[in-house]
Amino acid sequence: MKKRFLALLSAVVLCLAMAACQGDPLSVIDRATADDLATIRTTLETCGVHVSTCEPAEADALADVIGGALPSAYAPYIVTDGEGGTFCMVINTGTRMVTAVVDEDTGEFVFGGLNGVPVEPVETE
Repeated sequence: MKKRFLALLSAVVLCLAMAACQGDPLSVIDRATADDLATIRTTLETCGVHVSTCEPAEADALADVIGGALPSAYAPYIVTDGEGGTFCMVINTGTRMVTAVVDEDTGEFVFGGLNGVPVEPVETE
């Protein structure tokens, strides 16, 4: 009886956790835990970005701003806020920390920067 109760309780907790993540636009961030998502959200809100959508982007999403593509250790995401702003957020794939947030309209960094990030050339045809 006790094992059955614990199994049922575990299933309920798992369902609640999955439901909570499905409603969070940041849940598309690969392998990010709930704590990672909370930290990322806090970082974005600190620089005035209140996330309404978040989608993975191509490695060369910031090519115009940084002069090339991001290496595989960094993942770009396109984030929109409730006020119509669009931003490119760069996540370090090892630490799940926000490295940079760039305003897509102005090309200016609103958070962090990419100092020390080895930019890879983008091939043009």
